[in-house]
Amino acid sequence: MATQPPIQRWWSRRWMALSDAPAGRQSEITPPSASRKSRIKRLEIQPALIQARVVDPERGECDVELAAPLLADEEWAEILDRIANQALISAQLLAGQVPSEIESIFAALNLALLPRPDQMVHRCSCCGAARCRHALDVYRAVGDLVDEDPWLLLQLRGRSRQQVADALREQRHNGQNGGATLSPADRTLDLPGLPPLPDDANRAPGLASDLDNYWGSVKSLENFHYRFTPPRAEFALLRRLGPPLFDPDGDVVHEAIGAVQRLVSKEALALAFAAEPVDLAEPTR
Repeated sequence: MATQPPIQRWWSRRWMALSDAPAGRQSEITPPSASRKSRIKRLEIQPALIQARVVDPERGECDVELAAPLLADEEWAEILDRIANQALISAQLLAGQVPSEIESIFAALNLALLPRPDQMVHRCSCCGAARCRHALDVYRAVGDLVDEDPWLLLQLRGRSRQQVADALREQRHNGQNGGATLSPADRTLDLPGLPPLPDDANRAPGLASDLDNYWGSVKSLENFHYRFTPPRAEFALLRRLGPPLFDPDGDVVHEAIGAVQRLVSKEALALAFAAEPVDLAEPTR
């Protein structure tokens, strides 16, 4: 008897754990044989509801619904507030990624991104029973989809990708402006005054007086370790800051800075992994 291949990726594994719900245990559901394998004709994921039409070689078309509870608006407000204060996760979401670490944000509020198996409600037109192989077929199909687009899980729980991005940008702008929303007329450059220079008594010694120790002590650097790896989220800080509000062409400026940062990062990595230069002894005269 053919078995389903193991699901390797994080979100599909997390989602398929819910497929225990239709039968208490997956093993209690008789999987379709290769000769009568069902086919998903239609699949739609909406807030709180998954609707699908499954074509069964024996029974014909079966309509399947998987219902999940929505998170309340107040709960989403708390979640998004926590996310906005997590620079890396916020930047990853704004970049279109859904990191697995987002589940820790929900857990810290005693909430969960994925509903519990006992919270899922299953309906199928084949017989109306919970223990239905068509429901499991839909679970598997959704598992494949969330591997490609984990945002579907957030949508199922009540927030689309656009809603999450808009909320994070709004919180970021409000934080930058002290909670006030700037109008276009107010988006002018207003830099605070520079602090006065320190007097001679408090001024740090000049560079020329300490050139021998410019790079510090070799011994103090023995425990200093560094690692050159690509960032988990490209331009995390830049995305966190967003386009400058004081420039009407802020989006263009934002993209230009990103292009410069990408070029600098590329050159820095090339320099870091370049072959060591060969020191040539000066010719004797």
